[in-house]
Amino acid sequence: MSGSKPIKMWIQGKTFPIQKFSEMTKKLNKPKTDHEHDDESQIIPHEEYIKLLDITEDKGNFTTQIQVPKLYKAKLFTLPKFDIEKISKVTNATIIIPGYGKESDITLSSQNTIDLVKAVAHIHSAIGEVRSRTLPFQFTCIPCSTPSIREKFESLKQQILYMKEEVDGFHESIFISPLKLHITIDVFSLLDDDEKLEAIRVLNEYKSTLEKLGPLKLNIASLSCMNDNIEKTDVIYANVRLLNETNDNNLQTIIDALSHHFYEKGLLKKYQENVKLHMTIINTKYRKDKTSPKRKRRRLSIDATKIFEKFKDFEFGDCDFDSLHLSHMTLKGDDGFYKPLAVIKLGDQCV
Repeated sequence: MSGSKPIKMWIQGKTFPIQKFSEMTKKLNKPKTDHEHDDESQIIPHEEYIKLLDITEDKGNFTTQIQVPKLYKAKLFTLPKFDIEKISKVTNATIIIPGYGKESDITLSSQNTIDLVKAVAHIHSAIGEVRSRTLPFQFTCIPCSTPSIREKFESLKQQILYMKEEVDGFHESIFISPLKLHITIDVFSLLDDDEKLEAIRVLNEYKSTLEKLGPLKLNIASLSCMNDNIEKTDVIYANVRLLNETNDNNLQTIIDALSHHFYEKGLLKKYQENVKLHMTIINTKYRKDKTSPKRKRRRLSIDATKIFEKFKDFEFGDCDFDSLHLSHMTLKGDDGFYKPLAVIKLGDQCV
């Protein structure tokens, strides 16, 4: 995760602090002195874990279970540097991870809660690493595909297509569909119904906060590229702000607060200190080249110098910020927009 925030992850209905996998792996492979054992106890928040874990005790043996989507358990066995035997030996804990496809939970047991918590922290760090390596499947976004914005988009598209011979690497297919115009906020890897339902709940939970801001209108204008190198770029986007934005009332603050809300609940795939506010216009990953097999295609950047010379200050106009979507990244709804898991319509109920 980017930024300086510690990792948080929603597991089994609770939000746990997650230690970085790389740091935990180093601890496993380094001989420890008594002083370093003390340091590890300080790094792993023992008391916080004790409050969060459901621990049972039977004849001096302490046991807890970790319930995660099946895909996490399957990927643990292929995670580089994940050594369950070493974790078990170093933490003096018994760890049982069910095989692929099995519904049962990960079970950990030890003769004391200190070692048990250390073992759980190691497994949690590995689960967190699996999530960070898993492709995103869902995202939160603000739809911007109003008739007026689409009309301006189509106008820009036709003007750029007219000059496409002046743009190295250009192809019509790299334009986003006008029906999918949106502002991306955060991405997620929600792998089972429990995680999806929690994300929907958290989205709906934030509805009242947005409604307190009153009716909001977005202004979409001017072009930028994602890597600040217009001669070799893959993404061109439009900048977005509130109409009549002020220092005290601005879109960046609103969206960052929403992102932080999901972070605190442990659902974000990647923490962002400041969300990149943008409405994608062109992305070279959309390129469709029928002359070569898809598996052999390489991303071909474009030289957007001519585009920016003519259209840097292009105005798309205004649209209402009247809904917030949690959507599938690869599925399309009946309206041509991304198929939603949930939608907040400001002033209405979550659907």
